[in-house]
Amino acid sequence: MKQPLTAIPALKDNYIWQLFGTAGYLLVDPGDHKVLEHLADQPNGPQAILVTHCHRDHIDGIADILCQWPETPVYGPKALADLFATHQGVGDGDTLQIPGFAPIDVLAVPGHTLDHLAFVVRGQPLLLFCGDTLFSAGCGRLFEGTPTQMWQSLQRFAALPVDTIVCPTHEYTISNLRFAQLVEPTNQSVVDYLHWCQQQRAQNLPTLPTSIGQELKVNPFLRCNLPALQLQWQQADALALFIMLRQWKNQM
Repeated sequence: MKQPLTAIPALKDNYIWQLFGTAGYLLVDPGDHKVLEHLADQPNGPQAILVTHCHRDHIDGIADILCQWPETPVYGPKALADLFATHQGVGDGDTLQIPGFAPIDVLAVPGHTLDHLAFVVRGQPLLLFCGDTLFSAGCGRLFEGTPTQMWQSLQRFAALPVDTIVCPTHEYTISNLRFAQLVEPTNQSVVDYLHWCQQQRAQNLPTLPTSIGQELKVNPFLRCNLPALQLQWQQADALALFIMLRQWKNQM
């Protein structure tokens, strides 16, 4: 059974994800204290907070939540241990067992930051909280990690089932798709998806979540292993093409 999922708008272009289970809800990357306004009609606090990485726009609302619900466990990178008394550091291969939810697997996906994590909820379909590693039609900048690390992290996502629901934490889709059009001008899937996303945003609706299947069709950073694309951009292999595209996108 698909569990209800809400994208809570925050800051300029962030989303805080709220996932409901049978006994309550989880929050993912609450980076804005205004999340409390959204939770005002909830009788209880979150059962847990999941954190993908330590950037402030992903954690700045946690202290306010803990002031109101001080026992809330916070699962995230070990570097958060000094910030939140209820923090429980997790890493690659760990599995969270939270009452009312399917098991949640933890993946290490370095690149954007060295200790970036992703969370995969083992529902039907799978549900991926990928933070700033994967965006719809894009990927995160490399602040700490190497291109090889980021490419390998993206490949972990690409290997997930195509119906996996993907929940990035930024509304970057339209600008990413415009870049994707430059990379693949003849990709009709990009054109069609851009049209749909523009309709969504015109109604102030999110373009997210997306899916692995959708991203494999439109996301140039997941398509670097295509020989035709490597040939088009005269790159020797997938990693070389990824590096070229990421450097190009950085300049925009």
